[in-house]
Amino acid sequence: MEFEELTNIWRSADEELKDSMKINKELLKQVSMNKIKSGLYDIKWDAILEIVISLAFLDFIWDFTWAHTTQTASLIPGLIILGATITTLVFDGYKLYLLYGIGTSRKVVETQKRLAHLQYVEQLDVNLLLLFMPLLAAPFVIVGAKAFIGIQLYIWNPYMIYLTIGSFGIAIILVFILKMFPNKKLKEAIAFLQEIREEDN
Repeated sequence: MEFEELTNIWRSADEELKDSMKINKELLKQVSMNKIKSGLYDIKWDAILEIVISLAFLDFIWDFTWAHTTQTASLIPGLIILGATITTLVFDGYKLYLLYGIGTSRKVVETQKRLAHLQYVEQLDVNLLLLFMPLLAAPFVIVGAKAFIGIQLYIWNPYMIYLTIGSFGIAIILVFILKMFPNKKLKEAIAFLQEIREEDN
């Protein structure tokens, strides 16, 4: 059942008797919330997958950073990556908090606010690629070279500078593409809640 069909049913409920209308709208609310949650499974599972990967990587980067506390050339890249990993965990954890807060126990307006906030976080996540891709490109190469083949690279090396500039260009293209194709289900869910909220007033 699509959001347009649910909207039509919601509107037709106003023509029923008051007692049955209350029951119908409660049932419709349950169906609507389930529909919204199922439509956002991709955001949910992406967040869960990123959390699992980040937690596994956090163990590695923490050990690496701790082992190189006296080597500035390795310590700084390690700290940068560590900070980015923690930021990812916070973002994804907050997304799950917003998603799991969607339910029939909340008013439509509260759910609408949660989805609007989720949309904002998703957009912020995309925009931060412009910062994190260039910021992390060189540190990842430096940490990888030191951890796996024992070669010490330096962040001020010309190749690292070129890598940072190149990754910024890639980030611009990637952000442009992602903004061209936002999450359609999230957008539809917000529009749907706006319609039934207006009908419910």
